[in-house]
Amino acid sequence: VRIAAAEADRLMRLINDILDMRKIESGKLELALDAFDASKLVSKAIEGIDSLAQESKVSIKNEANQSLDVYCDGDRILQVLSNILANAIKYSPSPGSIIVACEKSGSSCKISVRDYGPGVAKNQAHKLFGRFEQLRSKDGKNRAGSGLGLAIAKAIVEQHGGEIGVELPSGGGSIFWFSLPLAEDEIESLDLNDGEISE
Repeated sequence: VRIAAAEADRLMRLINDILDMRKIESGKLELALDAFDASKLVSKAIEGIDSLAQESKVSIKNEANQSLDVYCDGDRILQVLSNILANAIKYSPSPGSIIVACEKSGSSCKISVRDYGPGVAKNQAHKLFGRFEQLRSKDGKNRAGSGLGLAIAKAIVEQHGGEIGVELPSGGGSIFWFSLPLAEDEIESLDLNDGEISE
């Protein structure tokens, strides 16, 4: 029964990923934008994936202590964070650790997830955000997955006007990061545009 339940969950996640990708491809992924505290979004994402982390014996250290309001669709950014965190857990050693942080970067908030797994070859890094891409890590092991999680994360972040990328430190592991517009700057910009239209 446990095996059947796990496979049913896996199938449901795959179906949801494919449906999201279809929405993205057809331009029908709608965003409900509002101001959210980035640190609270990070905390909520970590809480949501805590059981997977415990099962994998991976600890997640939350260093997103700076209070920064971002202008985003909260549920979709939680999806992005969950995808990146799940990926980091999957490639982390057991026991292992992950560090999540956020900082102001110009007019954006940059959120990063650092893992200490085997990493990927630098000449393969450009494929990480491709659809159905399943790269072999440096330890030679293949991990299960749809190959859609990071592609969906990239599409969601870019629809917010943000950027997403990966750094491969010389000491090993990887740092996945993405940026979102700060709420104050975005709302001021919208107010100015509204004023211009009304005139």
